[in-house]
Amino acid sequence: MCVCVCVYHRRYGQLLNSPMAVVIMEMVPSDAAGVMFTSDPRTGDPSVTCITANYGLGESVVSGLVESDVISVVKESNGKMTLGKVTLGAKGNKIIMDDSGGTRTEVFDDNANSCSISEAQALQLTAVGSIIEAYFGESKDIEWATRGKDIYVLQARPITSLFEETEFESMHVLDTAHQSEWEIYTTANVGEVVNRGMSPLGSTAFLNLFVSESLLYMKRTRKGRLLMSPYYNKTFPVSHLHNFLDMCEFCYLFGADGEAAIDHIMLSIFGRKLKDKDLEDAVKSRNYSPLTQRWFVDFKTRYLSGLVLKYAWKKYGSFSVPTSSKMSARQLYDRISRSFCDIRLVLSCHMDSSMASSLFNHDVICELCDVTDKSDMDEDVYAALGSLISSCHNPISADVPRALECLAEAVAADMDPETFAAMSTQQATDWLSHSSTGASKAFLSFLETHGHRGYNEFDVYQPPWRMDPTILVKNLQVLALHAADKNQKVHVPVFAAISSLNIPLTVFQRLRLAYKVEMSRRSVAERECSKSLIVKAMDAFRLGYNELAEKMLQDGFLPEKELLFFMTHQEVGRLLDTRSATILSRAYKRRAIFPKVRDVEFPEITKGPIHPIAEEERDVPDNATFLKGFPISKGSVEGQARVIMSLEEASTIQRGDILITHATDIGWTPYFTLISGIVTELGGLLSHGAVVAREYGLPCIVGLHGATKVFKTGDRVYLNASQGLLQKVENDAKNT
Repeated sequence: MCVCVCVYHRRYGQLLNSPMAVVIMEMVPSDAAGVMFTSDPRTGDPSVTCITANYGLGESVVSGLVESDVISVVKESNGKMTLGKVTLGAKGNKIIMDDSGGTRTEVFDDNANSCSISEAQALQLTAVGSIIEAYFGESKDIEWATRGKDIYVLQARPITSLFEETEFESMHVLDTAHQSEWEIYTTANVGEVVNRGMSPLGSTAFLNLFVSESLLYMKRTRKGRLLMSPYYNKTFPVSHLHNFLDMCEFCYLFGADGEAAIDHIMLSIFGRKLKDKDLEDAVKSRNYSPLTQRWFVDFKTRYLSGLVLKYAWKKYGSFSVPTSSKMSARQLYDRISRSFCDIRLVLSCHMDSSMASSLFNHDVICELCDVTDKSDMDEDVYAALGSLISSCHNPISADVPRALECLAEAVAADMDPETFAAMSTQQATDWLSHSSTGASKAFLSFLETHGHRGYNEFDVYQPPWRMDPTILVKNLQVLALHAADKNQKVHVPVFAAISSLNIPLTVFQRLRLAYKVEMSRRSVAERECSKSLIVKAMDAFRLGYNELAEKMLQDGFLPEKELLFFMTHQEVGRLLDTRSATILSRAYKRRAIFPKVRDVEFPEITKGPIHPIAEEERDVPDNATFLKGFPISKGSVEGQARVIMSLEEASTIQRGDILITHATDIGWTPYFTLISGIVTELGGLLSHGAVVAREYGLPCIVGLHGATKVFKTGDRVYLNASQGLLQKVENDAKNT
């Protein structure tokens, strides 16, 4: 088996030692040859057949050695065919058979300015292609040759690029269906918990936990007919790989007890009360049978959630997905799937804690409104609420910065802070992890306690501090320089906080407000504690998924561990059952567009279908260096240019580079897994670089003459393959 076949098999998770047929065919000493797509490979238009041709054997066409002729034939529904656009290539040489049975390259000039096939031959080829297409029932990529009046079909295979996910489809692969066009969504609350976009695996794991348990929670706490649909997620809709809250659904589920209950929801989600007539009308327009709260729920939520939280920490504080080195990848996947059902109490506990917090906060607001004669929409009321509950009972989220400050003090005691700050991040991490100092012990203790936290911590794709302490150590290097300036937070007792408001209160009012403030403070701390427990549970799944990725890598299901996180949980199961190359192809595409999707921003409230905040189109500055070529595969990317003149230099390619070169052949294939875009000076619709770029979903431009001279390695460039534009941009001129 040749190297390129092994690379292809490994890239798409196929068995390396797989059956293979060797086809021996008689070579046709062709006058002209090439490739024919029975549908336009760029747009998928079935009414257009694209033919690429050159004199001699077809090797010069498929290898991209020459700029071939490109002929388009338009097919009508009644079977009539007419010649469309004809683009003559430079050609210049051809490959022909020699007398010894091999091939040789021959340079010619006489026919360089004429098309290598006639109009009649183009129409005949299109007719043959239509017959083959009808027989197989799908569009075909056909290699052909002509000799005299005869047409030879050498090979026919599917046009694989037609069935690949587009960038738009990859971006919206997990989108939730809309119940109506007047739905109201928000990023409040969930946008803070789930920061930015989530990987497909992270999103499905998150929804596996939250959606089902939220519905079960409603069944336990509400009476009435709970409407459920298999067609859309009513609780946490998804768009652009971002999570939202459906405000209409939340108000229906939690606001059945009237306006006060809806106020609780607004306070819990937005941190303020929100009066929106469109939301009220949208909720009223749903003619659902009303849900009513069970009589014991309010008491249980307020006064028993703390006990449930303690029990949950005792039971699930050390939760992990049970694994074994003897497990197969399939067995581990099944164990992870079953484990989602094992931690239902963790989710229920967090919902109780969150609801209790919103209830007690609302109680405090109502009390403040009574004693101040102000509206509950008054900003002074919310300022007073913030002042009263600012000193909570050691919430876990506040414990992290305190622990970091203590850690910075330990570092300053063992090493000169300036020396520590001058270290590289890796050197500082190694010293903290492996030295026998007090700072090292404090660092390891911090990771043991808080190592499961981190950026976008609900996404199993994102490494927590324990797995990647880079950001943590960078912050610690800054903190160590100012360890002596530690900020001591003073705890303000409840009655002192009430007195600081300067509000005249009777003894009874003071006692009643103090009780509600105390309960509100406690509920805030419990909510943070329950959130930390959920994050800890998600970290257990993160470890399980990473172990699964390692096993799948060893068994040849995955070429890279990272790809696992760009499949859904269900797709991982199908991959283990079928070794489907399509699933891996989708994962590659999703990984390529994920950085763009992750940073998309949305308004706080969206009415109707979800759309991101509009991003202005990038204009070409007057002083920018740019070239236009032939667009091959759509998409756009910005990155560092890597100008390579020979395959020997290709080892310098780094992940994310935009490759600029003269031409490519099969030898470049392994490097396509690293680059984010490709530009070639030679080539056409069917050249190697174009074909592989479409297969890999890379933005690609060909025929960009002079690109290797105009651009140099290290330039920051913007590749817009949809417009055929390659533009040099300044480092500080992004989005200008």
